[in-house]
Amino acid sequence: MKKLIITFVLVLSLVLVACTPDDNGGNGGSSDNVVQVENVVMKDKVFEADFKLKVDHQTSEGLYEIVTTAAYSTYNHYKDDFKTDTFTLYFTVYALDNEVPLGVISYKVNSSPTSPGLIYIGDNFK
Repeated sequence: MKKLIITFVLVLSLVLVACTPDDNGGNGGSSDNVVQVENVVMKDKVFEADFKLKVDHQTSEGLYEIVTTAAYSTYNHYKDDFKTDTFTLYFTVYALDNEVPLGVISYKVNSSPTSPGLIYIGDNFK
C-alpha cells in the first residue's frame, strides 16, 4: 500500500510539473505547443473533446504521457463545471496533421463520494 501511494504521488507530481498555466484562455492549462483541445461538448453527464497533437510522438509511452497530461489539464479547467456530479469523459486523439484518430481515451469524474476526481477507464489506442 505504501508503494502504491508513493507511486501515485510521484506520477501526480510529474503530471503537475508538465502542466503550464494557460496565458491566453485557450485549452485550460495543457501546453498550447503540445495539444490543442477542440470540439468540447458537455451534455447529459458526458464530456467529449478532441485532442489534436501538435508534436510527433515517438513511442506509445510518449503518447500516453501527452494525452494523460492533457486530460488532467482539461479536467482541471472544467472541474468547476463538473461540481460533484458524475461525468464520463471521452477524448478523441488525433496525430499531427492527421484526420484519422489514433483512438479514444476515457475517464470517469467523481465516480463515487470516496473517489472524487479523475479515474481512468480505458482506451483503444493501437
